[in-house]
Amino acid sequence: MKDEHCSGHCHHVGGSDGIYGVGVIGALVYFLHGVVGFVPVIVGIVKAFFWPAFIVFKVLTLLNI
Repeated sequence: MKDEHCSGHCHHVGGSDGIYGVGVIGALVYFLHGVVGFVPVIVGIVKAFFWPAFIVFKVLTLLNI
């Protein structure tokens, strides 16, 4: 069913996009501070984009779930 206010190209954006973006920038600074070498930089970038998954994993591990 099509939304009557939508002409076919509607995007529903939540409010958490900005918060995630700021978190990614902060995580990039945190993970790339003092890093030397190609592989550690790539690992730091990957960690910066997937930091919410690391947090959820750590919390679930601490809760023994």
